[in-house]
Amino acid sequence: MVTFKEDSTRVLFFYVLIFIYKSYIMKEEYKNRITDFVTATETKVHLIERMLDGTVPPDQNDAKRYVREILHHLNNVKEMVSIS
Repeated sequence: MVTFKEDSTRVLFFYVLIFIYKSYIMKEEYKNRITDFVTATETKVHLIERMLDGTVPPDQNDAKRYVREILHHLNNVKEMVSIS
């Protein structure tokens, strides 16, 4: 009998294999652009985190702009993964 934990581990393993396969066959230029988008997204998330914890003065307009940029980067990544 397969338990829930074993089943979920198998599903996770399956998704990891798909990711590795897609990464392996993806063109190098797409990999580089996706890496750039992820890095830019991480930077924006860190800026928002610093606003939330008070180390940077919070600015609602900047936070909204960062969120729009994050969504734009995620959309670009989604498009590149779908075409590769």
